[in-house]
Amino acid sequence: MSTPGKLAFASRDPARADTEVGVRAAARVDGDGELRVRWIVLLLVSRAAGILWADRGGELPERLALCAIGAASVLLLACSRRRFAALAGVHALVAVLSFDLGHDALARAFERAHADAARLAALDAMAFRLVDARVETRRATGFGEEVELVDVKSRARDERVPARLTLAIPEGSARADRLLWPGARVRIGVILAPLRPPRNPGSPDREHAAARQGLVARARLVKPDWVVEVLPAPDEPGARLALALAHRRRDIGEAVRARFADLDPDPPGAPGAGLVRALALGDRRGLSDRTRRSFRQLGLAHLISVSGLHIGFVALPAAWALARARSLGRPPSRPVLGFAAPVVAGCLAAGIYAGLTGAGVPALRASLLFALFGLARVLRLSIPPATALAGIALALLWGDPARLFDAGALFSFCACGALIAGGVWGARPRRAESSEESPGEQAEGSRMTRVGRGLSMLGDPLRASLAVSIGMLPLVEVYALPRALASPLVNALAIPFAGLVVLPCALAASGLALLLPAGGGDRVLALLLLPAAGLEEAAAWMAARLPTAWIGEDLPGRLAWPWALAIGAIAFARLRRGDWISPAAAWILLAWLGIAVGRGPEWAEKRPRVVFLDVGQADAALVQSGDAAWLIDSGPGNADGSGGTGVVRAIRALGVERLDALVITHGDLDHRGGALRILSVVNVGELWLPARAAADPALAALAVAARARGVRVRWAAAGDRVGDARSFAVSVLWPPAIDEVGPAVWVGQARNDASIVLRVELAGRRFLFTGDISAEVEERLLDAESALRAEVLKVAHHGSRQASSARFLAAVAPEVAIVSAPCGASRGLPSTPAIARLRASGAHVGWTGRDGAIAVSGGTEGAAALGMRYWGGERRCVPDLRRQEVHVREMP
Repeated sequence: MSTPGKLAFASRDPARADTEVGVRAAARVDGDGELRVRWIVLLLVSRAAGILWADRGGELPERLALCAIGAASVLLLACSRRRFAALAGVHALVAVLSFDLGHDALARAFERAHADAARLAALDAMAFRLVDARVETRRATGFGEEVELVDVKSRARDERVPARLTLAIPEGSARADRLLWPGARVRIGVILAPLRPPRNPGSPDREHAAARQGLVARARLVKPDWVVEVLPAPDEPGARLALALAHRRRDIGEAVRARFADLDPDPPGAPGAGLVRALALGDRRGLSDRTRRSFRQLGLAHLISVSGLHIGFVALPAAWALARARSLGRPPSRPVLGFAAPVVAGCLAAGIYAGLTGAGVPALRASLLFALFGLARVLRLSIPPATALAGIALALLWGDPARLFDAGALFSFCACGALIAGGVWGARPRRAESSEESPGEQAEGSRMTRVGRGLSMLGDPLRASLAVSIGMLPLVEVYALPRALASPLVNALAIPFAGLVVLPCALAASGLALLLPAGGGDRVLALLLLPAAGLEEAAAWMAARLPTAWIGEDLPGRLAWPWALAIGAIAFARLRRGDWISPAAAWILLAWLGIAVGRGPEWAEKRPRVVFLDVGQADAALVQSGDAAWLIDSGPGNADGSGGTGVVRAIRALGVERLDALVITHGDLDHRGGALRILSVVNVGELWLPARAAADPALAALAVAARARGVRVRWAAAGDRVGDARSFAVSVLWPPAIDEVGPAVWVGQARNDASIVLRVELAGRRFLFTGDISAEVEERLLDAESALRAEVLKVAHHGSRQASSARFLAAVAPEVAIVSAPCGASRGLPSTPAIARLRASGAHVGWTGRDGAIAVSGGTEGAAALGMRYWGGERRCVPDLRRQEVHVREMP
């Protein structure tokens, strides 16, 4: 057999000779490829280990010990092959240095965050100040949009403020919405406060995650229009260019939005316009809640956020188009070098698209991969996909160590790794060993080849989708995302359609929206919006008809990790052999059962207990007895019922798979915001609603949704009682029945006074839940001589000034009073007078914003004290109320 080199010299065709020289170079690179992969993987793994060690607070002695262990492991690995024995010492040294540099990179970020936290603590929390800053990113959240400010400097002399801030854009502020775009330099009047995200079982430590980025503070505009733009100086060309690009991106987005609004000015606007803006401009504000929910349920959420997939669908056609155009003219003398222009064109298209959409790490990863493979093609080198992916991951971690914890980056690289592991990306096609066939056999083989190609066109996308779905399932479970059983099939159909039809039409529609005058070309624009509208409708239709078990949203995993890993390994082995039937069966098993995420020690805590969840200025409390679980209120959320994610994670982490009852004390969003989601994803026996609010539209709609899911609805009134007082019993103390004296419907200002008041008895201990009732209702309860005495009181209305009167507290005589409110009193809750009354009553005050979620164990009858545990260290809050240490045990 001839070698690649001999073939190259024997050929007289320059183009063929050039290609065969590339084959020879590829063979030479493959000979040393194992060594290069080893080096890159060694650097990547050791740096990631150092970053993880710094994230967990590892100090110098532990680092040295870990370095020694890592060096020994690398030494053994290197010596396992004779050809690497001479480099064993170099491998160990490189591993130690990479580990140490990774550790120091993240440790410095934490040091900067701690320094900013110290500066913030020294400032007057109630004063406002003028600061100059630069807008780095802008992103959509569940409650609007927010920006991240960097290079923050105070206008006051000798005053230092945190260098990085996060700022929520006020709703309805046209000035802030127009000026706060990435790249802009602004001067704003703000009030600063520490970042204090909720802390609950089952939820990640978001405060720690923000500190990785150097973020410890948030800003709030003093007034919605206290924003002015600061123009850069003439000697700052880079800043002026960034500002010009920011203005251009903003103007393009607003022009496209306005042009699409002209097609259909009535809400929700022209069909498909929201998805087109999301794909072409990265602006997801126009997406309907229906589209967001259906894409999430089907595992298509990656399609509405600009990712590496979209970058590939933009860069590859651009490069192909230029290459095709060049091939129609005079062929270049050196075809390989002639490929440089298409590569540059693809990189430019990817860069422009990524800049226009504000894409993140996944898009950056795809752009770098495209550029790297294009450069390798020009230089006639062969780079294995695994090597390229590891090298780009190393480069990104070198630039920013916090990217190791970025969810988008993790999903992006995990998807690529799954494609490589499954043999979908980078696998070499199999060839027959012998070509000695008869003409009939060759004809039959040709027909079979055509059939095989047809099946391959259908099977390859499904294999790729199966590989990605199986590979990303552990991340899906960790981040508590829905595992849609039909996701591989849906993605195999939706990704080609979205990439080859919807995305080009979206880009064309956005471009024409900028070029066409008002009223001109409306039919063309409407036609270009049709594919996006069709994709939205198809996703909504399918999500509405799939059973909940097929979607798997928030359902707990049951398969142990070792079994899941074994099934996944078998699936990937079969995928590499070209099989997709066995991996499909493996995916059905994995998606149906799910992977059991390890539960923390809080799951096995002593019961009975009541866990008051940390949900900001809202209410949510889980009551657990030996064989029953009730949830009283569901936390905050939007009017569309999209809240409840944190509450669902918490009750799952606490071992609850079924709720005997969900009680919504009244119709305010901070109490019912997560109810719809909880009803959708948790098995609920009964829904309790206040009898006096039967005509409240929000609660009436919630009742209809519950009945549609087979949940019994009870309109609770005073006198209702269930359970056995010896173990678990619930009594309703308020509101009165509808036929008693009083208004028939309490909504609006009287909605709080219609709150359900519950007394829960757990193993001889009494818990009183008061909703948002006012002092007037407290007096009516006292006049009715209700049995109010309880060891634990959930303080009414988040500790407002008008609640928890001294007379009421004397009647209850609580040992523990729980205030469900954020730390910092941004809305005046809890109020200082209410806290003073609680302290004067002799009660130990627990505060969710200060302490995190609070678990109060009912103990046993006759126990000396209630047991308390906290999910979080103590915070400094306003009013400055310190945590009492009597009968308090910290969470481990």
